Amino acid sequence: MEPGDTLKLEFRIVKSIGKGGMGEVWQANSCGGFGHVAVKRILPIHKDDKELIKRFKREVRILKQLHHENIVQILFADLESVLPYYVMEYIDRESMANVMNGYGFNDVIRVFADVCRGVAFAHKRGVLHRDLKPANILITNDGQARVSDFGLGVFVPRDTTAITGTGDGAGTPPYMPKEQFGDLKNVSFTADIYSLSVILLQLLTKELPVGKTQEYMTTRITEVLPEVSEQAARRMISEAVRSLNDDPNKRHPSVEEFLNSILAASKVV
Repeated sequence: MEPGDTLKLEFRIVKSIGKGGMGEVWQANSCGGFGHVAVKRILPIHKDDKELIKRFKREVRILKQLHHENIVQILFADLESVLPYYVMEYIDRESMANVMNGYGFNDVIRVFADVCRGVAFAHKRGVLHRDLKPANILITNDGQARVSDFGLGVFVPRDTTAITGTGDGAGTPPYMPKEQFGDLKNVSFTADIYSLSVILLQLLTKELPVGKTQEYMTTRITEVLPEVSEQAARRMISEAVRSLNDDPNKRHPSVEEFLNSILAASKVV
């Protein structure tokens, strides 16, 4: 894929905008009314990797189920191409990772609520993300957050809340719960809630919470976000730390309950 190449439906490649170990993302223009779009495809060196291609196709199936304002939307996919690819909406801004340190408290709560609503919708559709982190959350020009990169996402059977098969560990270590390291048997929706807790504490303290005490984080929040009362900081930290528990059954049982507890705590004066 090179600038100037044209894909199906007249998507014309403009430039590379990102590359990882398994795939790459290109900006493209559409002659069919979509305007600027993003194209994600498997790297050429992985064209014969059947397991990776299977995962990529699963990501496309997942995205086709997730039509929500807080999730990046898929527009088209060509899974029969030598190098399978899909086209998604183009977010002409930064990821949360690049802008979060500049957020005030109102921004933190607004954006975190956006993320939670997107993840809650995915869970209702039976999808576990497994790699929630600031780099996988895109921010639009008007400040709205959209969850992206479901490359490690999986469907959870409708009659359960956890994956029943086994598999290799997956995700990004600072945002992963204990049960997600190694074998993935019985990883549940609360694994994503753990990741959301890490993201929230990072938004509030501008640091990862690993190794930090609740007292330290309370002081830190009131230093970097002076508009937050000490009581509100304590309440939010308490709720977030609950969902950092190593026991999945002791975390908030749903994203909605977790978000509601944070919204209530944020209003304490």
